[in-house]
Formats: sequence, structure tokens, C-alpha cells
Amino acid sequence: MLTIVVVGRNDDYGRDFRERLFRTALHNSAFLQFSGIDFEYILGEWNPLPGRPPLSEEFVARVPNARAVIIPPELHRKYSLNPQMPFHEMAAKNAALRRARGDHVIVTNADILFSEAIVQRLAAGGLR
Repeated sequence: MLTIVVVGRNDDYGRDFRERLFRTALHNSAFLQFSGIDFEYILGEWNPLPGRPPLSEEFVARVPNARAVIIPPELHRKYSLNPQMPFHEMAAKNAALRRARGDHVIVTNADILFSEAIVQRLAAGGLR
């Protein structure tokens, strides 16, 4: 099985993060399913903003084989020494990565579309 790990939070980073996240995850999932690849898609949601719905709920509902881990504000406050940094990408990726069930893992950015060539390579197997 393959695990894909992405991270984000419900702050609309770049003005259209939510749309990019879902467009990409749905594209990649469809490609993987079509190629017969057993996969899971994990979203690590770091320090979600209060008063906004978490991305993870919609992610799990819309994206095939999706799971999510929420890293809550309390943990963020313990982890972060800089109040100007509300999001820690690598720590969020590590938190999600620790929950991966796949034999192989792709840790990527939330808006990276998989090409046909990469999906064919994954489907061919033989990964080490």
C-alpha cells in the first residue's frame, strides 16, 4: 500500500488553499484508483483556526481512502517558540507520517499533481 501525506490548515493560505488541496487530492486519488494502486491519503491539519470548520472533516468526506490528523492549537503552543509562526509544515508532515500505514510513503505538498508517468511507475511496483 502507498501512503500520500499532505498538510495544511483552514486559513486559506495563498487565497485559494482549500480549492487547490481538494482539486489536487481528487485528481491524484482518481489517477491512483484508475491505476489499481492501493493507497491512503493523509491530511495533517496543523493548528486549525477557531471559528472555521476544519479542513480534515471535508477532506475525509470527499477524498477516497482519506484519513486526517489534527494537531491542535494546544500542541502548537507547546511546540512553537515563535508566535509569528502559526503553521509548522515539517512538524505537521512528521505527525501525519507517523500514522502512515503504507509500505511506501510520498510526502508532498498539498497542490502537487501526480503525472501519468509517476503513477505508471508506482503501478509497476518494484519500489524500494
